[in-house]
Amino acid sequence: MTSLVRALLGALTMMMGLSLSIELTTAVSRVTGLTPATGFILQAVLMSAVVVPAVLLLRRRVDRAPLADLGWSLPAMRACLAGAGLAGATSALTWAGAGLLGWITVVRVDVGALVVFLVVNTVVLTSYEALPEELSLRGYAWTNLRNGWGSAVATVVTTIFFALNGVFVSFLRRIWAILLGNDTESIALAPYGTPTFFYLIHLTCFGLVLIAARRLPISGALAAPISFHLVYLTANRIIMGGVSWLDSGVEIEFDSPDTAVLVLAPLALSGPAFVLLRKRLEARAVDQGADDLRSTTGS
Repeated sequence: MTSLVRALLGALTMMMGLSLSIELTTAVSRVTGLTPATGFILQAVLMSAVVVPAVLLLRRRVDRAPLADLGWSLPAMRACLAGAGLAGATSALTWAGAGLLGWITVVRVDVGALVVFLVVNTVVLTSYEALPEELSLRGYAWTNLRNGWGSAVATVVTTIFFALNGVFVSFLRRIWAILLGNDTESIALAPYGTPTFFYLIHLTCFGLVLIAARRLPISGALAAPISFHLVYLTANRIIMGGVSWLDSGVEIEFDSPDTAVLVLAPLALSGPAFVLLRKRLEARAVDQGADDLRSTTGS
């Protein structure tokens, strides 16, 4: 089986899991009347329950290769801190700068609601997006493409999978909706109400930064994009007031609707930072190897 076919299997696994989790939750909600919050929690559980075991099974039974090559290994604390730390630092710099420049104004902060949001959002966002998407795309798909075609091709193809994910998920959702008796929705590149061009640019930039995080030459490297994914989107959601089903406890006024484009700023800062960090770690590894060789040979 070629590396491209394996990568397609990884991407398809993620798309199948996402579309199925949405439509199954819709069907259950239609019968039981789930609250929106409960519905999103169920979607998150279903997403990880489908995608994570499926990808691990593909790696073991189809690839017959170690999970560590996907970046799925321990220890992973350094990778986790690198991803979360960079996402947190660049997001804080972006929005603090926007506040100092008068582009945004903090109207309200409800600490209790913010704490609840952080806890619930962390669980849902990790299970629904960060873990299954990174394992299937930046883990399984990207690794197989890199092994067969090199890092550059792997990066381009995986980013295309990520950016166009919405089209394929919409198509699969229609199939599941028909089978489950749900109402069908039109196939679209972007979610309803989101400008398509900006959505694609955002996903493309986000995908490239996540791959830059994945390429860090450290143990458990996949934890870097997982934690970056989680912290970056969490920061954005806090600034935007939360999600449709859960208030973040923070209300921000934007001086212009165009200020929302600042969500791209942490990506613009983080991408080069991950590349510089990778090169530094690679250079350190080379120097360490040379030192080890000298100590062994006595030269």
